[in-house]
Amino acid sequence: MIKTYIFDACALIALLTEENGYRNVEKIIEESKNNRAQIIMHNVNLLEVYYDIYKLYDETKAIKFLDEIKNAPMSLRAAK
Repeated sequence: MIKTYIFDACALIALLTEENGYRNVEKIIEESKNNRAQIIMHNVNLLEVYYDIYKLYDETKAIKFLDEIKNAPMSLRAAK
């Protein structure tokens, strides 16, 4: 049975800034790459991460992040 994880913005922010728990996020992403897990994230949470990167760094890094996340092993969901 494949495990399902729901990421919020904090999960990706922890990963990007190597905050407490980021290794758990790395492990889940690896499981997802190997088809042992499924990651779901809401578009709103993704935009929250984008905005944090934009504030901390600049628009170029924020856009690069969005480009990289397109290749990530996760499903993005929108509000219905």
